[in-house]
Amino acid sequence: MISTIQCRSVLARDSCKELTKIKTEMWFKSAENDIPKSRGEHCSRYRIFIVCRSSILRFPCSDPHIQCSFAQYEPWLFRRDADGYLQSSYSLLMSTLKPQMVIVLGDIFAEGYKASLQEWRDYLQCKDTVFPVSDGVQFVVLPGDNDIGGEGSDVMKQEVISRYTSQFGPMNDVIKHGGITLIKLNTVCHIRSRNMNSIESQAKLQLDTFLQQYSKNTSLQQEPKATILLSHVPLNELPNYALRDEIVQTLRPHYVFSGHVHHSDHQLHSPGNQHRGSPVEEFTVPTCSYRMGQMYMGVGAATVGNDGTVTYRVLWLPQRFPFLISYIILGSFLLSIILCMMLRRKMLKLVSIHS
Repeated sequence: MISTIQCRSVLARDSCKELTKIKTEMWFKSAENDIPKSRGEHCSRYRIFIVCRSSILRFPCSDPHIQCSFAQYEPWLFRRDADGYLQSSYSLLMSTLKPQMVIVLGDIFAEGYKASLQEWRDYLQCKDTVFPVSDGVQFVVLPGDNDIGGEGSDVMKQEVISRYTSQFGPMNDVIKHGGITLIKLNTVCHIRSRNMNSIESQAKLQLDTFLQQYSKNTSLQQEPKATILLSHVPLNELPNYALRDEIVQTLRPHYVFSGHVHHSDHQLHSPGNQHRGSPVEEFTVPTCSYRMGQMYMGVGAATVGNDGTVTYRVLWLPQRFPFLISYIILGSFLLSIILCMMLRRKMLKLVSIHS
């Protein structure tokens, strides 16, 4: 059984680093009471930190959208602040919650799909800075449309997919850990249903082949304590409902975690007539980056008990926009004072010359 809570805080990073650290640590310490905990004989086996759309990052985390120094459109100061917000949040979450696994549900980078080879290397260095991985912590990353393309006019390219899989592993994969099965699916290839290029068609074929092989591999289907499906795109957002039903009925997950849409959500999916049981619960993890324009950013925190019971929470991150607006207003006010003082000195100087 999965339950959710939402805890919000108006604390954000302050201009003074030490004050920021103290305030944020106090907020995360209070949030520690909201971490999922298993009780009694179902004592938690390990914790998962899921990151959504920050376009980087255990907990489930989604859409971090790491900017790095060369990302286009946004000013340098904005990019630096957005990555700094991710880095501070991630560091304090890791030190407070101490998870055994971190999952990034796609879009770890802001513009990975069109980065040059040198820019890709810079992205990887930024990832290591923003999301350093401690020893003993497993780091799982799913492909997102900002990482490999596949949405709108952002087409997939073979060289982009090759460098992504070289760094983060297969896009469709089965990860077994402690009796728990995690299934990675590349659902990005189904965002666009028309005008696909050959690479996107090949990605779809690879997904279909993966599903067929999974259904025939009895060793993979040995009853695990918990089967968790990881998808960048929420299943209900897929243009093909038949594919959604095929995924649920073939993989038979107990839980689904997804990202992409930047907000928190909860859906139930029927396991199908052939498989009786409780509906499959899908939890969409909110973005952890304020760059996505969301007022509330968060990460998912899940614990998996020895019996496979999963408990999930959304841990909402400190707001950032109110402080940025305050900084802009304060900066504008100080600038106006400086300009007025300069103008006054110039006028006094002219008066003294004429007198």
